Amino acid sequence: MSQRAQLLWKIGTAFAVLMAGIALGYLGYSGRVQTQQYLSLAQTYTGAFSDRAALYLSRGDAQDLAMLANTASTLLFGDVILYVQVVAGGEVVVDVRAAAGDALELPRVAQKRAARSRIRYLQNGTPYVDVVKALFPLKRKNQDPISGYVRIGTSLKQLRAELFASRLSTAGIALGIWVALMGALWWGTRTGDQRPLEREADAPGAVRTPEPNDTVSAPLEAPSDVQLIGTLSLDNTRKRVHVRGQPVELSPKEFDLLTLLCQQPGKVFSNEEILSAIWSEQSFATAQDVKQYVYFLRKKLELNPKQPQLIVTVRGFGYKVDAVSSPAG
Repeated sequence: MSQRAQLLWKIGTAFAVLMAGIALGYLGYSGRVQTQQYLSLAQTYTGAFSDRAALYLSRGDAQDLAMLANTASTLLFGDVILYVQVVAGGEVVVDVRAAAGDALELPRVAQKRAARSRIRYLQNGTPYVDVVKALFPLKRKNQDPISGYVRIGTSLKQLRAELFASRLSTAGIALGIWVALMGALWWGTRTGDQRPLEREADAPGAVRTPEPNDTVSAPLEAPSDVQLIGTLSLDNTRKRVHVRGQPVELSPKEFDLLTLLCQQPGKVFSNEEILSAIWSEQSFATAQDVKQYVYFLRKKLELNPKQPQLIVTVRGFGYKVDAVSSPAG
């Protein structure tokens, strides 16, 4: 390739890298803005429902509580709202859920602020926002004032689909520009370079004698990276997991977490290490997300999830895969 062609290729590659950097920066900023808009919307309708709940609870009649439960049920449309929970006086007075939110654990919260929201994940990896809105101290008829909160979980499946569509379209545009630019450069170098002279041995009808350095290529087999820990088999190449000889279906996040823990069996991984490795692009993830995904893995891998022997908690430090006391069949 001539020096001119090499220079053109370098310029084209540098331009493609610059375009990719600009596109990634825009997508990151756009994603943060859209996420904040969804969080604000979730907080808004949680606050509106908490006002209605305060009105019903202040009356304290059975009929009003039934109307409150009906109002909560009407919010479960489609697959947007996952659950609606009302806690008053330390008791759960309303807890309605969609099918996707049935398996979620909703521990009590010590609500001291007016409102707070956190992004969590379903077992299949779909994100959702958990919004808790404190009720003002309520005074019911002939009773002491009570306090509580409203909790609503909203799926971010639509947000994730919109972000994916934006990234896909941007990547397609960037790829199209790069392909067009590289095609133009290739055509220019192809027409500008002279055709090399043919060797006598390569002339039509000539019989080519094998040279000493010639090698015969053999078909390559796809590499496999299988790790065995007790009765656990983890194939990182094919993304397969078997326990006690049986295949186990894991979500991408669950597989990534198991792969991290199995990198060094016996090593204790802290919540910070796990968050940095698995949720590196999601600054809103917390130790609660790690705990929830460890719970998902134990349900699928352990003989008795309440007494785990494969994924072990080291109190005060983190989690590890125990290669010595792995589950027996």
